[in-house]
Amino acid sequence: MLEFISVLARLQKDLSMVFDLDWSKINNDKLFQRLSNHLFQFECRYSGFIPSSPYIGKDGGWDGRWKGSYEGLIGLFSIQAKWTTKNFKGAVTYLRIEIREELKKAKAQKVDHLIITTNAQLREEHVTQLEKLKGRNTKTLQIWHNEKLTLKLQTHPFLCHYYFGNAQFPAFVPSPIYFQTYEDMLLKTALVGRKDELNEFSKHILSNQSTIAVLHAPGGYGKSHFLRTTAALFDKRRKAQILFVRPSLRNLQDAFQDELVAGRSYVLFLDDADRFPVETQSLIALARTNQKIKAVLACRTAGLSLVSVRPKTPFFWETGRLTFECNMRVSCFDVRKAKFFSCCE
Repeated sequence: MLEFISVLARLQKDLSMVFDLDWSKINNDKLFQRLSNHLFQFECRYSGFIPSSPYIGKDGGWDGRWKGSYEGLIGLFSIQAKWTTKNFKGAVTYLRIEIREELKKAKAQKVDHLIITTNAQLREEHVTQLEKLKGRNTKTLQIWHNEKLTLKLQTHPFLCHYYFGNAQFPAFVPSPIYFQTYEDMLLKTALVGRKDELNEFSKHILSNQSTIAVLHAPGGYGKSHFLRTTAALFDKRRKAQILFVRPSLRNLQDAFQDELVAGRSYVLFLDDADRFPVETQSLIALARTNQKIKAVLACRTAGLSLVSVRPKTPFFWETGRLTFECNMRVSCFDVRKAKFFSCCE
């Protein structure tokens, strides 16, 4: 009984932390628009932070635009952010006017699904009233109000920390945030060459054959550049959510539970894996037991023995050589000769 009460107390504590978002910090329309776009990018598995213009009208009337699939819906999505200081009935009056204007634009732009995000607090009957404005030209109209946004945000601790200042630093962050903090001075120039290797790597790790990839080279050979460019390519393909691991900020086992959504596809990157053996082994174990998660590890060649993933590792990048594993057979790609050959049978 005491154990049950203890578990219940911890659960209540966790829930209070999850839902404790200080919405007063989202205090203008431009910031709310960025939050809305960033949330939808995470929701549709496109994790790169590419905000649209925060000045209404600069992007031709689009706050956020997405063509693809989301929650069983397929087509062209328009995400329109409506920040307001009003709540309940006052907000309904304001939103009704705004939604009618957005529906006109949606018709002209042939939008299939219109999503209205608002920081306003609304009751269920208010949401029902507003969604009835849909008409015949738009397939769906969704109202993401304060409570619904909070529920969605709870599955993305990075956004809760980034926008609301929540105390828990997330272990997993998007590529632009990771490299802004960790590698900004080292990555001022673009990656030169390696186009073929990047394409081969992206194709291979996103296939069903691979779950773990290891890149290794001596210091200064461009591993971090390779990781950042690869993450950008993965983002464009939109098959999985791309996140980088920030080691030592928190226990990765806890981060797996709190920061990753069950059933969602991820590619998780860990740079300098040889410096973080505990996190490395946790990530390898997760990728081997969860079909939705792939791990990309980078380390110096001198520390490769600390990243003990052989013989199941599908990919190695060495100086001038790429190595693949395909159906228990290992093939190598020699960059200098630009051809495949068998090795390590």
